[in-house]
Amino acid sequence: MNVYCPQCGEKTSAEDMNLDTMAAKCRSCSALFSLGGIVDDDRGRTRHDRPLDKDVAMPKSIRVSESGDRLLVQRRWYSPMLFFFVFFCIAWDGFLIFWYKMAMADDAPWIMSVFPILHVAVGIGLTYWTIAGFVNRTDIVVNGRELQVSHKPMPWFGATRMPVDQVDQLYCKQKISHSKNGTSVTYQLFAAEKGGGRRKLLSGLMDSDQALFVERCVESYLGIRDRRVPGEFA
Repeated sequence: MNVYCPQCGEKTSAEDMNLDTMAAKCRSCSALFSLGGIVDDDRGRTRHDRPLDKDVAMPKSIRVSESGDRLLVQRRWYSPMLFFFVFFCIAWDGFLIFWYKMAMADDAPWIMSVFPILHVAVGIGLTYWTIAGFVNRTDIVVNGRELQVSHKPMPWFGATRMPVDQVDQLYCKQKISHSKNGTSVTYQLFAAEKGGGRRKLLSGLMDSDQALFVERCVESYLGIRDRRVPGEFA
């Protein structure tokens, strides 16, 4: 059983716990706390029935199912904002089609065919992203061996898998991007590894509740007691 400091959330080593007096001292913040309530609360619980540490309602875009030794969390990519990009892609791609019709004329200079190549790449990428937003979903699968993240049915980057015994903590981070069009805020979900590394599980989330809910589900299923991670959002 792992014991975490109620003051700062750091893991408490066995050397800092006295089972005779049921007291412990945190090396990180020097806080003294009792082990009595912690031991009693965890005694007899399995990884599937531990209390959830974050009170976050299930977002509409997420579905959760559990069967046997398998947890499945599905997140739909769909957002009403995608309809704006549908019209944008139609206008962008339509202009390029019109441009290349003129560029293929017999008397058109060759530079007309070369000049918009970058715009074509942007149009293809944005159109692909928009279609994926309507049809794709992300599957987070957790079983007794590994945690796996995949995106389907359209291929997408960011798929990953890791052994569950290497998962130390899940945490959400806020990403703020600045551009000439303004500031945008998205959220990411990471898995902190026991070896000290970190693995990005989800990114580009417009709603922090999606990341926090997935964090809550996976940590509860694996029996991980939630604690603060430096730089964590909420």
